[in-house]
Amino acid sequence: MVRGFASTIDIPATIVATASLFDPTSRYPKPPPEYSGYDLVGPIARGGPSPRAVATAALYTAFTVITHRWKLAYYPEQGEGRLWDRLTDPGEHVDLYGANHVREIKTDLLRAAF
Repeated sequence: MVRGFASTIDIPATIVATASLFDPTSRYPKPPPEYSGYDLVGPIARGGPSPRAVATAALYTAFTVITHRWKLAYYPEQGEGRLWDRLTDPGEHVDLYGANHVREIKTDLLRAAF
């Protein structure tokens, strides 16, 4: 099973590419450049990985950055956050936000969130 990231911003580009609306002669057309998202079906249908390597979200109370390995949720109003290692803790039970051994990773993810 192929797993990868997707974001709602990828939906229009994927639909357009899958429906071949812009280049009906091509089996895997590319969406026009004004589409911000990725076509997710074409690369996977060709046996490749998802083109999206990270997903971000800004919710009412938190900013979130998710990579294949890490998930960071930062709550600016409270000045606190949560950090999980998705490989060793797929159920997100162990919060590593205050752990010293992941301080650099947390800093990098916080920069990506803002």
